[in-house]
Amino acid sequence: MEEIHKQIMLFKNWLRGIHHKCSKALLKQYLDEYKFRFNHRNGRHWIFDTLIKPLMHYPPQPYAVLKIKCE
Repeated sequence: MEEIHKQIMLFKNWLRGIHHKCSKALLKQYLDEYKFRFNHRNGRHWIFDTLIKPLMHYPPQPYAVLKIKCE
């Protein structure tokens, strides 16, 4: 029972800290986002391996080249 109270407190603190204003109509979406973040809280190590590490294999690009690619 104590764990439920802790989770409710964590959810409320997260909701106040992230969204500031909440809509009752979007409560299900808030809960889904909190559930996703809670279930993936220990999987942060994959960010480096899947996002940053592959980028390190590309040669540096001058700003002018990057600007052309973004247009």
